[in-house]
Amino acid sequence: MSWLSRFQRAKTPEPTPVQTTTIILHRNDSAIPLIHNLQGVWEGEALRGVLVSLVQEYYEPEVFESTCELLWRDGADTWGEEVDLVVNVTRP
Repeated sequence: MSWLSRFQRAKTPEPTPVQTTTIILHRNDSAIPLIHNLQGVWEGEALRGVLVSLVQEYYEPEVFESTCELLWRDGADTWGEEVDLVVNVTRP
């Protein structure tokens, strides 16, 4: 019996429910978005803090799109929304 058939016949355990947030930032100079998967950051000030840090890291005035996508997953449920960011970046 091959290993492939063994893996196909084996029962996989049910995934444990995990709450995750995915932040997708877009740039108009690339078709590939910047995707960040976060476990445990769900909403509120923690999510806001991560968004502020990501915008500070990736901001370039001529290419950064100020609309990002937020996706949430709670076990098998997934939902999302588009968010317009207010960009106020300070550089040293």
